[in-house]
Amino acid sequence: MLKLPSLKCPQCKNANMFASYFKLKLRDKCPSCGLEIGNFDVADGPAYFGIFIVSFLVPILAIIVEVNFSPALWGHALLWVPAIILFSYIVLIYSKAMFVNIEYRLSNK
Repeated sequence: MLKLPSLKCPQCKNANMFASYFKLKLRDKCPSCGLEIGNFDVADGPAYFGIFIVSFLVPILAIIVEVNFSPALWGHALLWVPAIILFSYIVLIYSKAMFVNIEYRLSNK
C-alpha cells in the first residue's frame, strides 16, 4: 500500500518539519528534539520529482475528462490550470518531506 511521507521531524516524529507550508520553508531546528532540519539540502530534487508526477498524472486525467465529458477548450483551461497548480504544490510538499527523510536516514548509517 502507498504511504505518504511524514511531514513531521524525521528523528522524533513529533513536531512539524516545515516552519511555513505556504513558503515550503523547513524549520531551522526541531523544537521537540533539536535536530537541525534546516541543514538538510534537498536542492532541486523535489521539484524534478514533482514535475515528473504531475506531468504524468494530468494528461491521463485530461484524456479521461475529454472522453467522458467532452468539455469546451475553455472548460479544460478552467479545470486544468488550477488543478496543475494545486497538484504541483501538494506533490512538492510531500516530495520535499520525502527527500528530507531519505537524507536523514542516509546520514545516520
